[in-house]
Amino acid sequence: MTGYGYPNPQPYPVPQPPQAAFPQQIHIIGIAGGALATVCSLLAWTRVEGDSIREGMPDGIRGTSGDGVWTLILGLVVVGLCIGAKVAKKPLLNAIAGVPGLIAAFIAFVNLASPERLARTDLESEMSITDAQWEVVMGNFDFTSHLGIYGVTAGALASVVAGILAATNLKK
Repeated sequence: MTGYGYPNPQPYPVPQPPQAAFPQQIHIIGIAGGALATVCSLLAWTRVEGDSIREGMPDGIRGTSGDGVWTLILGLVVVGLCIGAKVAKKPLLNAIAGVPGLIAAFIAFVNLASPERLARTDLESEMSITDAQWEVVMGNFDFTSHLGIYGVTAGALASVVAGILAATNLKK
């Protein structure tokens, strides 16, 4: 009934649900994941047990003896991209940070699936070893995954999740 002296009806404002702070804080997940992957790259990834290990000898092999160098670099890239996303207010950088996190996760899964891989890389860096010699070594020692590889895996997966969440929020 507008136009007959009646004012236009004003709709009552519909209350909007408060925006969750989570989408704006995705960079924190990425930074934490990248930092965890970086720090855990420096820790022991493989535990070596056997009769030939004497008291006082290290029973673990650090990740930086092999692929941990790559996860260290990738973790730093994730942290840098997520900090850049916060500073520049560019959520696209958070989404991009998921890519190095995915690469680090792949490296972590490969090393988690075969803990002896890092031991062989470490041994080959000191001397050349044939497959037959490696089989003898494998028979004398037990190789199991250690704390560092689990931390790298968790950190890398966290950065992938942050990247996916950031990418899905880009459309909104």
